[in-house]
Amino acid sequence: MTLEAILKNPAIWKGRQQHEGREAFPTRHAALDAALPGRGWPIGALTELMVANEGVGEFTLLLPALAALTRQQQWIALVAPPRIPYAPALSNAGIALEHVLVVETDSDKRRKNSFWAAEQLLRSGIFSAVVLWLDAGGDERQQRRLQLAAEHGKAWGTCYRPQSAAQNASPAGLRMILQHHSSGLHIDIIKNRGGRLRELTLPHHPAVTTEPLDSAITYLHAHRTAERPAGL
Repeated sequence: MTLEAILKNPAIWKGRQQHEGREAFPTRHAALDAALPGRGWPIGALTELMVANEGVGEFTLLLPALAALTRQQQWIALVAPPRIPYAPALSNAGIALEHVLVVETDSDKRRKNSFWAAEQLLRSGIFSAVVLWLDAGGDERQQRRLQLAAEHGKAWGTCYRPQSAAQNASPAGLRMILQHHSSGLHIDIIKNRGGRLRELTLPHHPAVTTEPLDSAITYLHAHRTAERPAGL
């Protein structure tokens, strides 16, 4: 009996089967879509993007998918961005600002507030995508809460972390290290549930600059006095 015949046997379980048909938002980067098992950013899962220094193009990587979602009148949330997004640049990238929520957290206990806000938004079922910036690595327990919240809300969750976090275990289904390269954004996929690990480089795209935020984007202040789930 040939290997092909064996693999066609319905009694044979193949490791990729549990990931086939998984929902995903196309990244709109052909090379990256081809590298991912669902051909896009996974829905109902957490994606971790790890960078040594900000400004390598880590946010422009997400812009095509985020723009497509808002044009479909789906909500996205940006939690604790390091700088205030520049609304005209977001609009020029195709993002419908009326479907964007920017969350600013109090400077005191910033990381805890940011995790709490991202978890609630992911779990709500209202937001199709939630992007969280962390100025520190976080831990596996906190990342697992975000992963479970994304599963519950069937949302695409993205978390920016320091590159040093790549050495730590994480429940995230997709993990990438992003680095600047002369020819573009270099991506090292170090965890790809249901797919292969690989490296690729995407051409440069215009960066989103930072200026005072347009009034079309709404703020939600996640105060430290707000109610939070136990254990966070």
